[in-house]
Amino acid sequence: MTINWLFWLGGGLLGLAGLWLCYWAMFADRAKGRKRCPKCWYNMQAAENLRCPECGKTVKTKRKLQKTRRRWRWAFVSMFLWLGSFSLELTPTVRKDGWKSIFPTVVLIAAVGYSDNEWVFNTLTDRIAERNSSYQSSFMYVDEDALEDWQWRFLAKNCKRSLQKHRSEDRRKQVLWLLEQVPPYTETIAETLIKVIAEDNSRFSLEAMQTLWRLHDRDRLSSSDREATVLAILEIWGEKYTHHFHNEAAFYLVQFDPQSRIVFKTLRATAQTDDIRVRRGILTALSEFESGDPQATSFFQSLLSEEDIWSRMMALSYLTRDPKQYILCLPLLEKGLDDPNMGARSHSVQLLGSMGKAAAAMLPKLEILRKDENEFVRDEAQKAIDLIEKSITEGSIEADSP
Repeated sequence: MTINWLFWLGGGLLGLAGLWLCYWAMFADRAKGRKRCPKCWYNMQAAENLRCPECGKTVKTKRKLQKTRRRWRWAFVSMFLWLGSFSLELTPTVRKDGWKSIFPTVVLIAAVGYSDNEWVFNTLTDRIAERNSSYQSSFMYVDEDALEDWQWRFLAKNCKRSLQKHRSEDRRKQVLWLLEQVPPYTETIAETLIKVIAEDNSRFSLEAMQTLWRLHDRDRLSSSDREATVLAILEIWGEKYTHHFHNEAAFYLVQFDPQSRIVFKTLRATAQTDDIRVRRGILTALSEFESGDPQATSFFQSLLSEEDIWSRMMALSYLTRDPKQYILCLPLLEKGLDDPNMGARSHSVQLLGSMGKAAAAMLPKLEILRKDENEFVRDEAQKAIDLIEKSITEGSIEADSP
């Protein structure tokens, strides 16, 4: 049986007691026409002058003798009764959700701009988001109705202040996440994130790019903001950053503008590096460039003769997106099915599956790979066969339809 009602009852009674005590201390003893000394409260009804015969205090006017008596000490005691009442009323909530739940949301929002305490961010996150247990623990749904519009604007303002004030990577990552949740109709945040890209710390820059990319993926980034983001990334593009930075930044560049000539030329030049890690990351990003682009097609065709398997696979990844290149790619993919490298085999199988009925001639070899020694290759081979057969079936239905 729950005992919450005991706390509520006790809090209510204590609150009423405090209210009565406060009233008695401040308003109960009114003058009601009586003349009293304002210092010792001696009855001066029979006094002939304005001097108290008890304590000797002299007042300037008769009005001073008709003041209400205030018992300030008892009024102060009533505040403790109210405090006790407030504590008892909140006890059930604290027992259920913890002591942090008693803080108003607006107080937490204000603390974001000044405090570096983790519990402020975690508590606020729990207020505006719900974790989805069917996904990984970091996947959360954010309810835009969790805050009023003015609270979202207040949150955006404090997040911007926090980015300027705090240097902690963990806190800034949380601030960027909070900024990402601000509805676009309440506050513009892209400009703030673009400024973070230009910071010296490459990790901060990448976090800002990732946040902007998620906004772009949710159609919450305008074309002008995308252009500004691309320019901001290109401005800091240089050898002083690590291969990790180049690889991630290259991905975001292509995602923001897969048709930009400047982006393509910059990444193509960087891909000439001797650092194989940077080269592979750049080629992976470039494989997402706009399909059918003449310069990109020519560039990737030149990579088909490379000794590096990754370069050839990325070239095929790009070229197989253009049906005009199927004739060129099929012999190379067929050769990739026999490659001793498991990665090359599985990648070739995936690309053949993406080609649909155009890869129908490869079905016999894919059937053989269903018995491959590697389980992943076997699974991918089955998926590719299903995709090709589905494409063939759909093509036949379209041909038979009037």
